[in-house]
Amino acid sequence: MTDAKADGSLTKLLKRLSKLDLLICDEWGYLPFDAEGSQLLFQVIADCYEKTQPDYYNKYRIQ
Repeated sequence: MTDAKADGSLTKLLKRLSKLDLLICDEWGYLPFDAEGSQLLFQVIADCYEKTQPDYYNKYRIQ
């Protein structure tokens, strides 16, 4: 998403993501997020949350 923002295609990418019925985010944590990347990811998740109630799954048990 930071690359899309840098090349001016972020709005187009966000529109495409908002049309998805299912968005799977996998392999988080292998690359670090900078502040801008974190904000962009939060924006996508917030937009999805406004559209529908998201489901979160995690292979780790939360205690």
